[in-house]
Amino acid sequence: MASPPRRSPAPTSPTAYTCFAHTRDAIEVRLVVRRVRPTPGSQLALFTDFDYHAVVTDRAGDSGRYQP
Repeated sequence: MASPPRRSPAPTSPTAYTCFAHTRDAIEVRLVVRRVRPTPGSQLALFTDFDYHAVVTDRAGDSGRYQP
């Protein structure tokens, strides 16, 4: 039996975004940003509490399903 998809506890924040806004090829998409704590061994910067991963998609649906 297959296990259900794993949900990440990391918060996500979707928003509307217009790619190529100043051209005739402008397209409305969703920008989903996921915030996660840095993992051990990752390159750390001074005063960095979180890493941010962004995904641009034209798919509708639950933003919690996107795993960048």
